[in-house]
Amino acid sequence: MAAVEFGIIAPVMVVTIIGTSTYFVMGREDYRTRRATFTAADMVSRQTSVTNSFLSNVKTLAEHIATSNARTLGFRVTSASKTADGFAIDWSYATNPYVQRTSFDGSGAPDIANGESIIMVETSTPYRPMFSMFGTQERRRESQSFSRPRTVSRVAKTD
Repeated sequence: MAAVEFGIIAPVMVVTIIGTSTYFVMGREDYRTRRATFTAADMVSRQTSVTNSFLSNVKTLAEHIATSNARTLGFRVTSASKTADGFAIDWSYATNPYVQRTSFDGSGAPDIANGESIIMVETSTPYRPMFSMFGTQERRRESQSFSRPRTVSRVAKTD
């Protein structure tokens, strides 16, 4: 009788443990991606001007925060100013799979007054679940964060 009970309960326990650990890791990776995105936006917003070298270093830091598989982090930083017609792109820096942003419709951005600017950071990391079950599959985790420049009205890009 005990063997029959064990034969029923053991597979259920194994599937539960595997499923729980898969969803835990997925949540942890999502948190890391969002934390890296926010940190990068905060770092850029504290500058008065940035260079490609500085932004490359910010990307490297974000890679270390976001994932252990750092070479696959997609990264884009964009400075956009609010105009009467919407948003105008001041500058954009991007790495694969992103391209430099040339337009922005304002979706997800905080309300700002005309003439003010925002820094938008977007990151993307691949997620491959330990086990493909319960609808989990390989996908990219994307995150977006906005920040206003801290000490100037607009962060300049010098190269």
